[in-house]
Amino acid sequence: MPRPETLLRIATVLATVLGPAPSAATPHDPAQSATFRHRAEIQIEQPAALVRLPLPLSAHARSEQAEFGDLRIVDADGRRVPFALLPTAAARNGVETLKWAETTMFALPSTAGTAAPSPGWIFDLGQPTGPGPQTLQLRWTGPAEFSAGFALQTSPDLKTWRSAGSGQVMALAPAGSATLAQPDIALPSQVERYLRLEWIGSGPFPTLNGARAATPQVLAQPTDPPTVIELDPTNATERELRFDIGAALALRRVDLLLPAAGILPVQVQGREREGDPWRTVASTVFYRFERAGDVSRPPPLDLGGQRLRQIRLLADARVSVPATARLRVEAELASLVFARQGREPLVLLVGSAQATPGALPLSTVVPDLVSERPRLGLARVATFAEVPEAAAQAHRDAQTASLRPWLLWTVLILGVLALATMVWRLARGRS
Repeated sequence: MPRPETLLRIATVLATVLGPAPSAATPHDPAQSATFRHRAEIQIEQPAALVRLPLPLSAHARSEQAEFGDLRIVDADGRRVPFALLPTAAARNGVETLKWAETTMFALPSTAGTAAPSPGWIFDLGQPTGPGPQTLQLRWTGPAEFSAGFALQTSPDLKTWRSAGSGQVMALAPAGSATLAQPDIALPSQVERYLRLEWIGSGPFPTLNGARAATPQVLAQPTDPPTVIELDPTNATERELRFDIGAALALRRVDLLLPAAGILPVQVQGREREGDPWRTVASTVFYRFERAGDVSRPPPLDLGGQRLRQIRLLADARVSVPATARLRVEAELASLVFARQGREPLVLLVGSAQATPGALPLSTVVPDLVSERPRLGLARVATFAEVPEAAAQAHRDAQTASLRPWLLWTVLILGVLALATMVWRLARGRS
């Protein structure tokens, strides 16, 4: 049996090798730049003292820390350039209000040869110049009581129409003089200029004499619009479609683009990382109807900014999944603002598990974002290149991390053997 001194010496050497991982360098340490695996030149498109840089999906995919803790901007001499992350729609603290505007409305013609009231209406919401209206509020002259269902369609040109959902408006006249009414119609997020409302059932229906639309307006800290990404399935079976966005992003809306007419009721599940358990985020029905050249589809499914990387659609057991269906997601990609200083070209660094957070508070870089934003310049990120030395070091660190549990068990076993040997020797010496 080895001498206990030898076992203890081996255990001490292994413990030293497997000690705590080197701590991250201090924020002012220039050598820390060598730990970043990816670098890309920043191309200035609109020069200014302060420049906004939208981060592409490729930057999100290469980041190794939450909230972009591993971002750096350095100049051509390797000196750090101050920057701050801009708030996304999910994190903004701006004040949102509604702007109301009257709409022009046109009655749909009644069935030929009848004196029945109009079966519905077309509303002109105006040429879209930004976020569309989210609510249509009807006004009517009567009857005093009704409960009327309706179906909505939307169109940019009065030629091609797509489904925009359905709902109900009502008026109740309880005892007394008070009247209870529900005149508001929730509109889908991508409503076009024209909205067609068709009554469902036999009535009675309200006699409309006006309508107005409400559009959300942000009074402070505007944000970039969502980025639209279309994805092919990474895995498709008879009942399941899987999609990988490439990075965990805050998702606003998702839409399944069916290749042909059909109906697909599904459970929508998602997760942030490979290996995490799937969680159900919604249940919905995607469909595509084709009528005389017109295509009807439901509005995109609103996910409210949930952070996901992978999405799985589980279909009802009574239907089959089209393997060529594509997923369209609207995601919030991050942007940053930096001070244009130092010798150019400037370089964006990303991809370091050891780096300390490099972003400054937004108020430090841009004291008044609302007034300064119209004067911000614009830059783009060129193609990322991998830094061979940092990639090799990351590979070695990963190998060490995978061996660490086994080597730690070796240290523990050697320590136990050393103690057992000493106890055995002591017991033997006393006998």
